[in-house]
Amino acid sequence: YEVTVGQFRECVDAGACTEPNSGSAAYRLAFEDHYTNWNKPGRESHAVNAVSWHQANNYCSWAGKRLPTEAEWEKAARGTDGRLFPWGFDHPNCDLLVMDDSGDGCGQEMPWPGGAKPAGASPYGVMDMAGNVWEWVQDDYGLDYYGRAPTENPVNEDPEANLKILRGGSHADQNPFIHTTTNRVAYDPNQGFDYTIGVRCASD
Repeated sequence: YEVTVGQFRECVDAGACTEPNSGSAAYRLAFEDHYTNWNKPGRESHAVNAVSWHQANNYCSWAGKRLPTEAEWEKAARGTDGRLFPWGFDHPNCDLLVMDDSGDGCGQEMPWPGGAKPAGASPYGVMDMAGNVWEWVQDDYGLDYYGRAPTENPVNEDPEANLKILRGGSHADQNPFIHTTTNRVAYDPNQGFDYTIGVRCASD
């Protein structure tokens, strides 16, 4: 599952994590505040969002886990049968994932609680790998990395890179391609104001 507000709050309360960005002062447009789940009544079980790569990485470490590598993330999302989406090949819709359909978040204008779309689970039963919130992975971004990467357990660690990688799409994305198991986006790891971004942890 994606990390929830309640889980992330435990780290904040322990003094090990900083709060995600929330509140109207953090955003240029007032409506953006509504999309953040932090400090919103009734959203403790919703996916935490508006976290930077550093906040995501720090949380996973505190929890005794780590961010998944990009290769691990993709394997968990698509299995071994070449499927286009975590659930298979059916066109994305709100029966399968939390997306922009009749409005962001299937009309609720926010990320949902984790696991709310069980029909969209991956072959391994991993929830929300498409939609709800984009997810940070461990790797540095390299456009051509998978053309030169090792074939076993690849992870791009480039000290000169200044971008990290997002996977999975979000509640604010409508284009079906965005939610495919192979889509990848390069993003600034310091960006912590984007309400479409959350975190998932992995462990050995």
